[in-house]
Amino acid sequence: MKFYQLKGEILRHMRKLITARLHRYPRFCANTPQRIYFFNNNHNAASAYLRARQLCEIVSPVMEAGLIDDIADIPDRSVVVGTKGTLPILARAISECRQPQVRFYYDPVDQLLAPADIELADGLIASSYRQYLWLRTQTAKPVFLIPHHADSRIVQRVRHDAGFRVAYFGDERNIFLGDSLQRQIDVFQVKQHQDTRWMAQLANYPLHYCIRRKPEKSHTFNPATKLFIAAKAGAAVITTRDESDAELLLPPDYPFYCQTRSEKAIQETLAFARESFCTPIFAKAVADVSQIRGWREEEQILQLRQLLALTKV
Repeated sequence: MKFYQLKGEILRHMRKLITARLHRYPRFCANTPQRIYFFNNNHNAASAYLRARQLCEIVSPVMEAGLIDDIADIPDRSVVVGTKGTLPILARAISECRQPQVRFYYDPVDQLLAPADIELADGLIASSYRQYLWLRTQTAKPVFLIPHHADSRIVQRVRHDAGFRVAYFGDERNIFLGDSLQRQIDVFQVKQHQDTRWMAQLANYPLHYCIRRKPEKSHTFNPATKLFIAAKAGAAVITTRDESDAELLLPPDYPFYCQTRSEKAIQETLAFARESFCTPIFAKAVADVSQIRGWREEEQILQLRQLLALTKV
C-alpha cells in the first residue's frame, strides 16, 4: 500500500469514529436548550445562505428554529449560531445579551480563525472534517461537526441516457482551468444563492470537475460542497486528494483522483474517465461519491439535535 493510500485509510478511520459519534444522542434534560436560532446573514454567498437560512428551513419542522435579525430577538433557553459573516454581531450579542440560559456558537464555514475568535463563543461548529479535527486541537471549548449539506433546492439527477460530459458549477475564479481544459469542461457560473438556473443542468453531466486553482492554505477547511452536489445528483467527480475533505470522504482507490494540479495530469485523468464511461470503473466512481456521509438533510437534523442535547445552559 502506497503512503498516500495508508494516510487516506487512517484519515477515513478517523472520519468513521467522528461520524459514529453523530448517531449517539443523550436524552434531553432540564438544563438542555430546546431551540436553535441563526443570525440572519443577508450576504449573497451560497455558503451564508445554506448555513443559516436553508439549514434553519431544514430543521424547523422537527425543532423550534428561526432566524434572528437583532440581539433583542434572542429568546431565552436557546442556542444561537452565528455563521461566516456574522462575527461582529455575534460578538456584540455575547457582550450585550441579558436573556437567561443562552449559549452562543460560531460557524466559520471555511474561515481560518484567529485565537481570539476561536475563544469568543461558548463553542464552535465545523462544516468540514478537517476543520473539526483542527479546531479540536485549538480549544477546549465544545466543537461540533455539522458537515455542509447539499442545496435542498436540487431535485435533478443525472439522466440514464446522458452522454459523457464534464461540468463545473460555481465561481470560475476558484478553479484551475487551462486553455486546453476550457474546451472539455462546461462552466456554469454561480455567484449568488438566488441563482438556481444551473441546477437544471445537473441532469446532463455525469462528471463534475472539482479541482481548485491552487492549494491555498485556506482551502484546507473548505466544506466538500462540490462533492455533495455530485452525490445528490448521482454524478462522479474528478478531484485531488487534498481538495476539501475528498481524501476523508472518498476511498483510497477512487478512480478519478488527479495526482497533481497540472494541465497534463488533469488531461490524463479526464481521458481515463472518458474511456471508463459506461464501464464498471465509472459505476464505482458514481457509487463512491453517492456513499459519502454527512451532507443529507436527515443527517443535518440529527447533528443539530445532538448539539442541543449536549449543550448545557
